Amino acid sequence: MSIDGSNDSATTQVLPALALDADQFLKHEYDFIIVGGGTAGLAVAARLTENPDVTVGVIEAGKNKLDDFLVDTPGLFTQLLGNEEYDWNFKTVSQSNGKKYHIPRGKILGGSSGINFMMYVRGST
Repeated sequence: MSIDGSNDSATTQVLPALALDADQFLKHEYDFIIVGGGTAGLAVAARLTENPDVTVGVIEAGKNKLDDFLVDTPGLFTQLLGNEEYDWNFKTVSQSNGKKYHIPRGKILGGSSGINFMMYVRGST
């Protein structure tokens, strides 16, 4: 099975433990369940699974977008912003100027790192 659950032989990466729905996920027993498949959750899961005697389940609200053209192409990041399939579309509360600002948060496996435009952005001072 490929990463999206299909039998597409063109997809080379295979994730045999990828459950495509809750029923598949619940058929297994886990030593640990990580809630949130963002950068931190996946890092914790990877660290825990360094012990071969430990089983870990990761629950993510967003979809698996591995090998997704929009995610993998840096110049297309603007198509991810505000797109409900990729972004939670959080907004700030009204600011002193009356405006609400969009806060991009990734709604995919990998979390906001999945929609970080594959770019390095230096913080302002």
